[in-house]
Amino acid sequence: MGTNYHSEHNLFPVGYKSVRNYSSMFTKGVKAKYTCEILDGGDKPIYKVTSSEDPDNPIIKDSSTGCWVHICKMVNDMSENRKDKVTISGTERFGLLETTVRKVLEYLPDAEKSINYNFKFRNITA
Repeated sequence: MGTNYHSEHNLFPVGYKSVRNYSSMFTKGVKAKYTCEILDGGDKPIYKVTSSEDPDNPIIKDSSTGCWVHICKMVNDMSENRKDKVTISGTERFGLLETTVRKVLEYLPDAEKSINYNFKFRNITA
């Protein structure tokens, strides 16, 4: 993985996909399914989140957090108890912090080439 496709703590493999249930961006009190994907953006990954309620208009950003801040702001705007500031962990929302996911990602082909990443489950020796 190129240096922009991983950090010290996370791997961002092209083709990664997860699905999460979360509050609807369009209808208060309703849940929707959000499909999170990591795409090849050349020099750095592109993050895409598609709502089951609006599949023709995915949210595409240069960070996982950017996608989820957009979603959470829309949900917050519908809330009666609006927050002044919306903060969120995109890597958490994408499922990249889940222990099982991290283990699987560390064993992907060529994961050992992620020179800045600190492996937690796979023993990589130089």
